[in-house]
Amino acid sequence: MPSQPPSTMPSPRAVAHPRVPADTSGGRSFLVVLAAAVGASCLMLMAELPAPLILPALSVVMVVIGFGLAAALYLKGSRVGGPPAAAWEVAGALVFFGFAAGILSNPGDAVAVLDEITSALAQRSPL
Repeated sequence: MPSQPPSTMPSPRAVAHPRVPADTSGGRSFLVVLAAAVGASCLMLMAELPAPLILPALSVVMVVIGFGLAAALYLKGSRVGGPPAAAWEVAGALVFFGFAAGILSNPGDAVAVLDEITSALAQRSPL
């Protein structure tokens, strides 16, 4: 009887990279980012920011904070190569939600409101 060729299916012994246990705080990190986004939008509403400017402003704030947090983590020496850390997840979620808010905003309405604000400031100026 001819011998069969060796199997190409991976066995538990043949795994090149062993699994790294993931950090279980991912759900809490998502809730922290979501709560921060809702809180920031509520603060913008309380500051009487015109409604068409809330999403673009929230987008800019979240992207800047997310990139700032990622830069601080990188400069501190925390790298992404190991198991996923909650701080990196928060930074990534902030940037992701910031871009999502920018995509969902209506630039035509925002530009119209900014045009009204600049024309009102120009009329009030003593120059």
